Amino acid sequence: MNLVALEDGMIRGSRETVLDGGRRGRLTLGIRPEHIRIAHDGIAATVTSAEYHGADTVVTARVGEESLLVRAPGQVALAAGAPVHLAWDRESLHLFESANGKRERE
Repeated sequence: MNLVALEDGMIRGSRETVLDGGRRGRLTLGIRPEHIRIAHDGIAATVTSAEYHGADTVVTARVGEESLLVRAPGQVALAAGAPVHLAWDRESLHLFESANGKRERE
């Protein structure tokens, strides 16, 4: 599972809001690589690597100061430095309090 730091609803170092609803403070976002997709719009990211593993390609992408793994079906040809957008469904997100690791209630 990807675990990334959120500050005031944004991935640390990014300027794009990941959480709506006015959540403030420090949270940790958890999302599985298979629940993230490369899309035409969404959160802006930069590819740092892409490794083809037969049935899937594991893409590592940088968003702000955080890295996320994306499990994309099939062979995806992306070079390091390529700009992409990442998207996911809201129900795929898991939120944790950064201070104590306890899961946040939705």
